[in-house]
Amino acid sequence: MLTQILLISQSGFILKSAGNLLPSHWLLHHSARETFPIIESLWPYLQNLKAQEPSLRLDCVAQPHPKLAGFYCFSFRQTGGHRKYLELSIQCCTEQALQFRKKNQQQNEARLLP
Repeated sequence: MLTQILLISQSGFILKSAGNLLPSHWLLHHSARETFPIIESLWPYLQNLKAQEPSLRLDCVAQPHPKLAGFYCFSFRQTGGHRKYLELSIQCCTEQALQFRKKNQQQNEARLLP
């Protein structure tokens, strides 16, 4: 499965990157908020996540980055400890999203036919 895990500082910069969606060195020390517009829109909420709370999951985000065509699932969680970091896990879910879309299209067409 294609995944990327990012460790993001409280100021929004990417401190670590690992995975096979994007080369890790492309993202290091860049602003996650500028790199992924969806993070910017959620930033106030993400900063208030608590380590003991469940993570935030967003399914089927369409093309979250210019180099990532398709659909991706984003999972955010706040790390515990002395320093708070935000961990972002990105997984490609393009195939599942296309299958879901096709199934819904077929169901809608079946409802329209007498």
